Amino acid sequence: MSGESILNFEGYVVKDFSFRLNPNCNFDDKISQKLKFNFSFEHVQIGPERFEVQVKTAINDPDFSKGNAPFYLDSKVAGYYKIKNFDLDSETHRALVEKNTIAILFPFIRSMIAHCTAEFQIPPVSLPVMNIVEIYEKNKKSKIGQKNSKKKVTR
Repeated sequence: MSGESILNFEGYVVKDFSFRLNPNCNFDDKISQKLKFNFSFEHVQIGPERFEVQVKTAINDPDFSKGNAPFYLDSKVAGYYKIKNFDLDSETHRALVEKNTIAILFPFIRSMIAHCTAEFQIPPVSLPVMNIVEIYEKNKKSKIGQKNSKKKVTR
C-alpha cells in the first residue's frame, strides 16, 4: 500500500507521575502565567526495529512553595514504536525515530496532564502549542545504535 508509514506506534505507558499541590497558592490568579515547563527526551533501541522513546515533563520547580506556583508536576511517559527495515545509517530513519516519535506521543502527554490537573480540583492545565522538535533539538539525548544496557521491553 503506497503512502503507508514505515513507523508504527505500538502504544505508550506512564512510567512515573508525581503531583504536589502548593497549599499557599492563590488560585484566583491565572495559573497559566505561573507555569514553567521543562522537557527531556530519551530514545533507546530495544530491538532491531523497535524503540522506546521517553518524554519527561516537569511543570514548575520541585521547590515550588517558595513562590506562588500552584503545583509541581513530574511525569515520564514511554512510547513504543517499530520502524520497518530500520537502517541506522539512514538519516530519514533516524529523523523518524528521533523526532516523529515525540510528535506522535506529545498529544497523549498533553491530554494526560489536562485530565489529571482537572481531577485534582484545580483549573486544568493545557500544555501550550509548541515546536516540540525544536525543544528536542535543544535537549538531544539519543541512544539509537548504542548497545542497550536496560532489560528488553516487550509489548
